[in-house]
Amino acid sequence: MELLQLIYFCEVARTESMTKAALNFHIPQPSMSQTIARLEKELDVELFDRAGKRIYLNSAGREFLFHTERALAEISAGSALVGNHKDYGDRKLNLLVLQDRNILTNWQIEFATSNPDVAFVIHHGLRNPASCSYDFIFASQAPGDSNYDATELIQEKIVLAVSHSHPLSRLASVTAEDIRQEKFVLFTEKMSISTIALDYCRSAGFTPDIAVACDDPFYVRKYVTAGMGISLVPSKSWDGLWDESVVFIPIGDIDLIRTTYMYHRHGMPLSPYAAKFKEFILFKSKSTGMI
Repeated sequence: MELLQLIYFCEVARTESMTKAALNFHIPQPSMSQTIARLEKELDVELFDRAGKRIYLNSAGREFLFHTERALAEISAGSALVGNHKDYGDRKLNLLVLQDRNILTNWQIEFATSNPDVAFVIHHGLRNPASCSYDFIFASQAPGDSNYDATELIQEKIVLAVSHSHPLSRLASVTAEDIRQEKFVLFTEKMSISTIALDYCRSAGFTPDIAVACDDPFYVRKYVTAGMGISLVPSKSWDGLWDESVVFIPIGDIDLIRTTYMYHRHGMPLSPYAAKFKEFILFKSKSTGMI
């Protein structure tokens, strides 16, 4: 089985036409047909149903297309990763940081200070994991498939943040009953803090009244400071980022915990810089009491 056969197969599947696929690759139509025929012979199964001049993927073809596209995506990602070595070599660290940016940024800066040759490529937004080869992912759960090794990195309690003028600011702790009637400032759904907050409220028998849903931590803090609502927030990772007028109140009826993990794709080798960075990050986590 050849790589070009797989590429041609995906194009035929996309266009449902040998002729169109051949034109797109600037080859004769008979060559395209022969390539697909050889592939089907090698697999010993027909991938397309034929109806006159039209062809359609059958069930075997759809299954094979799913796995072929994943394989080609991995090859593309590997090619990009190897290509990056022309510019960065083994000193490049490709990171996906989905939470605890403040803490991790400080640790990255500290690592770079003692390793001035390191070159960081840092992503804060989730992209298709199959199209990106990250050295490490920092999140509550790994995106995409589950083929990752996870190391617990940061564990922090969730607390209630309210404006100093809010009546709740005078309480020593709060329960779900205390906040049932309040307006909330939350992250958009599927972000870890939002999931924790929604699960907490729903377990107490109510759906929070969301005044603002936002995907940017800066503006979550800004809206809480302005008194637009209360929010459930991490107790450690946002230290030093709040306005002094905001009050933080412990949750009294349950311990709400957010855990951040460092993920690494299982079986993917670590460069010397990546291995050194992992060791440093784990040291910082333990020495600063994050776990």
